[in-house]
Parts: sequence; C-alpha cells; structure tokens
Amino acid sequence: MFNIKITGVAEIQKLLAAMPDRLRGNLDQQTRIMGYKILQDAKANLPRSDKQKVHLQDALKLKVMKVSDMKTIVLVRNEHELWIEAMALEFGTRFMSARPFLRPALEKNRDDTFQIIAQSLQRVIE
Repeated sequence: MFNIKITGVAEIQKLLAAMPDRLRGNLDQQTRIMGYKILQDAKANLPRSDKQKVHLQDALKLKVMKVSDMKTIVLVRNEHELWIEAMALEFGTRFMSARPFLRPALEKNRDDTFQIIAQSLQRVIE
C-alpha cells in the first residue's frame, strides 16, 4: 500500500478556480486519457480463463464523472457484477493470496499522472 501526501491544496484550488474553461477542459481530457491507460494496464495484469463466459477484463469499464467545475472523478467499474471476483483477486481471501491488478496499474502510472497534471497547471501559470 502507498500513501500520498499533498500539500498546497488551497493554492492549487485558487489556481484551478482561475483557469479558463478551455484549460480546465484540457486537464479533464488528460485525466480521462490517464484513466484509460491505467485501465488498460489493470486489464493486462488480470489472468484470463477460457472457462468463463464473461471475463473480468471485458467487464472493467472506465467511468468519468464531472462532479463540479473543480472535480472530475475517474472510476474503474465492473459492468457484469464480477466485483466479488475482482475484490478477491485484488485483496485475496482466506483461501487465496492476493493477485492485485489495479494497484500495480495505479503505481505504474503514478509518475506519468502527476507529470501530466503538473504540465497542465504549468500552462496556466505561464
């Protein structure tokens, strides 16, 4: 498990509130692109069985929700009610050790995600 400490949130919120809509849209678009990249990496981390009719890789979808002008949430959701299988793989059970697929994908893309956010904010500051 990893922890992320964010400082300067108030300053960032002021900058974001002052951003033109065009740049805010660019940040939302970059967030969506990174979300899809994380989703593809998570799917690649999953085992695939020919015995199943519906595969977890096919069931995982990306949902982007614009909560407000300041917040966009990117969710990986499960369309075919395979959430129990997904949680068992990610965290393990008392009968099976964890075989995480989402956390490694997040970790792999963490630096790129922060870099894209920093570049988008840098364009606003300049």
